[in-house]
Amino acid sequence: MFRKLFAILVGVVVGSLMWSGVALADDGAPAGARASRHGGGEVTAIGAGNFTLRTRRGVELVVYVDDGTRFVDREGNPLTFADLKVGDHVLGRGSRHADGKWYAEVVRILPPRTHYQGVGIVTAVEAGEFAFTSRRGRAWEFYVDAATAFSDRQGNARTYADVTVGARLFVKAELRADGQWWATEVKIGRPAAAP
Repeated sequence: MFRKLFAILVGVVVGSLMWSGVALADDGAPAGARASRHGGGEVTAIGAGNFTLRTRRGVELVVYVDDGTRFVDREGNPLTFADLKVGDHVLGRGSRHADGKWYAEVVRILPPRTHYQGVGIVTAVEAGEFAFTSRRGRAWEFYVDAATAFSDRQGNARTYADVTVGARLFVKAELRADGQWWATEVKIGRPAAAP
């Protein structure tokens, strides 16, 4: 049991570094040989025989597919290029061919994200919803309802009225059946420093 949990943990850590822009390093192949890299990110566009990937660092990369590309789900079950959709998160391995283009060797399509937690700054507040920019610069829109728990960093109860533009927040949210992100927990911090 411990071995399986350890293997999963190592896979998650390595996978999160792959294609994230953090661990995109050549495999030491000699000059002229195919350089192989691992990584992952979000699919932002799909073309004829290629897809565009945005890494966690925001780098856009066009990745080509050919007859040698394998597509699999998280458990390793076979999929096809047709199963890939814009918005999917993927991990994989690719190599640079002689034409200078990156070709995917293995692409693991991950299940859609259904939970979020992170820190950021409020950019807009409306009735029942607020806009938020995470530390990584991604814009989010969260909805609130009677079940949303509000507090400050010390755990004191707060309300939605305490959420103001410029406030730092820690947000936990879930993607519901309506396709919207609903905040389940909001911790309100100090206002962000002026730019």
